[in-house]
Amino acid sequence: MNPRLRAQNIKALSEILDESPATIRAEFERLDDENKMVDSLLDARHDAGLSQQEIADASGLGIEKIIEMESGNDAGLNMHDVKAYLKAAGKTLRVSAIPRRAPRPRARRSRPVPALA
Repeated sequence: MNPRLRAQNIKALSEILDESPATIRAEFERLDDENKMVDSLLDARHDAGLSQQEIADASGLGIEKIIEMESGNDAGLNMHDVKAYLKAAGKTLRVSAIPRRAPRPRARRSRPVPALA
């Protein structure tokens, strides 16, 4: 989402919901992370050319669990389930820690220039 539009949405929602912009921003980020995970699962299944039922059978998770995982409505989602799903799709799970935002450049401290004698 366009950062400017996102900031406008956060401000508008904070006024409507009477919540702080930081709280709204955190929820946006959480939902964005969830959507990326769901997209990754769907991409893995589609790349493998498998149906939800085929993933369910191969993973042992059950069709209801697959539907919940792909909808983003699985409150009991855990790493074991994600790994089983991806294994059934012929993929592996890779987890990486990345900064949420690009780090801000640090201000350079200027050192006094020694006086020439």
